[in-house]
Amino acid sequence: PHEALKAVVGAPTHKFNFNPDVMPAGQWAPPDLMTGVFAEEAPWAMHGKREDGNGMAFSMINSFGYARAAIQGLYEDLQGALGKISRLEAQLAGA
Repeated sequence: PHEALKAVVGAPTHKFNFNPDVMPAGQWAPPDLMTGVFAEEAPWAMHGKREDGNGMAFSMINSFGYARAAIQGLYEDLQGALGKISRLEAQLAGA
């Protein structure tokens, strides 16, 4: 989970518009501004090669798996921090 968290957080997030020849205007909610990662910067979100041989294909399975593992890493970190806070509160209450 923590390696996935590092990978997800480490990939830059970009705002972009698709090439209109690939994704015609209006295909998505206007103004067709997308947010995401680029294949070269997030290999964990990709799978194999595209059929046209031009780069890699986005993988919802890999992306969801990494996102889920990253959330698990955050949850584990949060549980550790909450435990530490509880112990410190108990110490302060006893002081």
